[in-house]
Amino acid sequence: MVRKIECACDLLDEEIEIKSLSDLNNWKEYFSLKVSENVFKEIVVDQPYYIVKGTSQTIEWYADKWYKCLKCNAILEVKYPDFPANGFIRKIKK
Repeated sequence: MVRKIECACDLLDEEIEIKSLSDLNNWKEYFSLKVSENVFKEIVVDQPYYIVKGTSQTIEWYADKWYKCLKCNAILEVKYPDFPANGFIRKIKK
């Protein structure tokens, strides 16, 4: 059975790790192209993807980019690598 791709974000059903600067540059180029083709739209990152509440402070980590698929309205979250930690691309769960 062949899986039919409905839209560009179908390729991103699983979280993708960004392991190198080369990976990051390739994904930046991909999203830049797709934004120019009106496949995705950049949206403002206004919510953290992870919150740690300590006794004296709260730490919030934010994605670097969000993209909205203009076909299915899925939101894709991009976190750039902070070496030695990898970055990621994933769909935000609703």
